[in-house]
Parts: sequence; structure tokens; C-alpha cells
Amino acid sequence: MGLDWMLHQHVPKKGCETEYLRLKKKLSALSQDKKLTEPQRELFKQELEAELEKVALSPFEVIGAPRVGVDEKATEWFRKNVYQDAQVRVTQEKALPKSRRNQRFLDTWDRPFDDILKANTGKYVAELAPAQEGVSSVRGMLCSPVDFRGAVAGSAECLPEKLRTRAFEDHQAEGALEYAEQLEAVLTNVSGEHVHELLDLRSAVRWLRYWGSRGFGFSAWY
Repeated sequence: MGLDWMLHQHVPKKGCETEYLRLKKKLSALSQDKKLTEPQRELFKQELEAELEKVALSPFEVIGAPRVGVDEKATEWFRKNVYQDAQVRVTQEKALPKSRRNQRFLDTWDRPFDDILKANTGKYVAELAPAQEGVSSVRGMLCSPVDFRGAVAGSAECLPEKLRTRAFEDHQAEGALEYAEQLEAVLTNVSGEHVHELLDLRSAVRWLRYWGSRGFGFSAWY
């Protein structure tokens, strides 16, 4: 079952709520402005998103994740865990006949480290965040480290149908906290053949509480 809970990208910084909402409304209205050409719309969108970033807080900032090219420890992590691994594959690809090589991969990774670092500067490294409780222990392959595999709740046989259905719904922060309470109330009575589902469901409860208590909701993606 393809169901993931995609954490909302940001919340307003304290004291910036009014400006945050103003910019969100302008971004939403931008797509409906038929007076703009597509290049103009894209330019205004980028400008508004840059303004929004100044008054918004991302999940990665909340967990204190360092950034590649900004924080030394994140840069070194990227060198050892991403760049060096990629170089192994570069060598493997080059050993293949040209017709079988993944040229797109080679174009991306067969370059000096400094060039690749420049292209990845600013990316967060959740693995090094001090607040690991905000990093998901269960997530889909295409999701970020702060998203959660909602299928854990959506397909859990120990849950009543009403709670399984809620896993497929979008939630604001308050709804996420309420959902966590409802899940935990059921989990206290789970036993027998469904015990194997408890570990991941308790992880879901922790995830919902951590982010819901910090003002973040999520969108159900399936």
C-alpha cells in the first residue's frame, strides 16, 4: 500500500504569523492570476518563496540538522557517505561498455568534489540532527527523513476501520495530536496475533506527537 505522511514544509516563526499568512495567500492567488505570463508567474513565485523562507521555520531547522557546504560536519558527512559512494559507482559505470553506461549518473557525479559540493550546498543532513526523535524510523523510499510511512496505520489490522481511514486524510497539527491520542488508546489493548504491529504504530504515535506539538501537520500521499 503506497501511503506516506508528508510533513508540511514549514510553519511561521514566532512573531511572524501575520506576514507568513499574507505571503501564503499571495502564493496561492498567484496561480489564478491570468494577467501574468508563465515566466512572470515563475519569477514572482520565486520571489515570494524567498520572502516566505525568511519568516518560516522548516522541519529540518526544528531538529537542528546541519547543512552541506555550511556546516563542516555536514560537508564531511556528505563527502564520506554520498560523494565517495558515488565515486565507487562512477568507476563501475566506466568499466561498462559505453552503450550500457548510465550517462546521466556520470554527468552528475563524475566531477570534482568542489563542483558537486557547490550543487548540493544548503541541503540538510537529518542523520546528524541532535533531535533524532523528529527523524522518522519508518518511511517510504522517496520520502524525506522527516516524513512517515502512513501505511503503518492505514493497513494495521489491530486498528478499527475508522482509525485506518484517518491515515488517508490530511491533518493539521491539532488533528495530528488528536489522532495520536486515538491510536494510543487502541494500542494499550493490543495483544495476541497483532502484537507485531505495535512497534511501528508506536513510532507513528511518537511522530504525530513530536511534529503536531511543534505546529506541523501533514498531507497523506498515496
